[in-house]
Amino acid sequence: MKTLYIILAACGLMFAQNLNSVGLGYAGNYTVMSRGLDALDYNPANLAMFRRYANEINLVNTGLALGNSVFNLNSYNRFFTREGHGGTLSVAERVDLLTLFGNDGLGFDFKVQSRLFAFAAGHWGGSVSLTGQGKGAIVPGKPLEMLLFGSTVGEDFGFSEQDVLAAEAYSAIKSGLSYAYRIKLNREKTGFSYLAIGATFNYFAGLGYARTTQSEISVQRSAENADQFVSAASFAVQKADILSGKLAGSGFGMDLGITARYKRAVHLSLAVTNVGANIGWSGNAQQIQFSQRDTSDIGGTASGSFSATDTTAINPFSTPLPSTLSFGASLRLFAPLKIALEYRQGLDNYFGNSKRAQFGAAILYKPFSWLPLRSGVSVGGRAGFQWGVGMGLHLGPIALDMSYALKGAAQPMQATGVYSGVSLRLRY
Repeated sequence: MKTLYIILAACGLMFAQNLNSVGLGYAGNYTVMSRGLDALDYNPANLAMFRRYANEINLVNTGLALGNSVFNLNSYNRFFTREGHGGTLSVAERVDLLTLFGNDGLGFDFKVQSRLFAFAAGHWGGSVSLTGQGKGAIVPGKPLEMLLFGSTVGEDFGFSEQDVLAAEAYSAIKSGLSYAYRIKLNREKTGFSYLAIGATFNYFAGLGYARTTQSEISVQRSAENADQFVSAASFAVQKADILSGKLAGSGFGMDLGITARYKRAVHLSLAVTNVGANIGWSGNAQQIQFSQRDTSDIGGTASGSFSATDTTAINPFSTPLPSTLSFGASLRLFAPLKIALEYRQGLDNYFGNSKRAQFGAAILYKPFSWLPLRSGVSVGGRAGFQWGVGMGLHLGPIALDMSYALKGAAQPMQATGVYSGVSLRLRY
């Protein structure tokens, strides 16, 4: 289990999206409008499209994400603060809390891509990023029901819960090299003035991988003594990590994109991430089995305890990486105002990726050339609902961008996830 926690910490906190400090402000709807360094995260073809500064270097890029699948601040205050429940949960509140978890329990998924270094020079670009993705769920089941309502110890007392913890996660350092090629077209004949194609070739240096393969907790009456109870827990994890002094794994993948300008005011973009991407895991590959067994009498007094951890080396294995297709269209209404629409489709379900379609809209308004204001909203996909807002201060060669986004609702007290990002870059 320790390996799983290490990997989750390395990847970031729950529900982290692509923490691009500009894209968050658009709620991720940035496939068509991204330029320069930001194109490396969304669509490499956009490296060939016009931007004011041909060269950019990433100086700072950091983000924070907090969230879960169940609780928002309103529910936390209601169930876990004295002000919310007056010091004692009523029967109705306990029923609501149990219902809140439902059959799926406390679910989580996350996606992280935080740039450590990046540059964009003309049609070329490169980056080194910390990346990771995962999903999981904690299903408390009968133990939560017993905690909330107690239990009558009858002759048939006992329970067994399977899959109380199901999780899978990976983290890696992703190094990418991008190039875009632009073709000038005859606008009078086709309506299109430019077409660009781009690709990013990525190498993944695996830091860690973990997947729970079995998890169970149970309480049963002792077969030898009816006044004694035996509680047991067992967990099994398949993992690979860098603790042996070498990479946990390695792999390759590609991002592909195409973008076009129609007339003067319309841009169209299509991008696919992680084409054919996978990581082969061989570093310290193991199967870890943990088991715990405790015996206590009807009054709760412990009379015996046993625990064991078995570690077995396993053969190298590989995991595909999640792939997503995005299509976007933007329209410049007038010089300071641009709007965009986007469709996004997960192509698989790996590591929390979702095949549920996502639709979004974004707006960029520049009251001054140095002050971009951004906002966006999306529905569907992994997040269900996401709303973002952001701004920048672009003062000559220095560009500072900040964004803030919410998952699940447009109000902080009702949101189940909060994201923020900030970046500083040098342009010339």
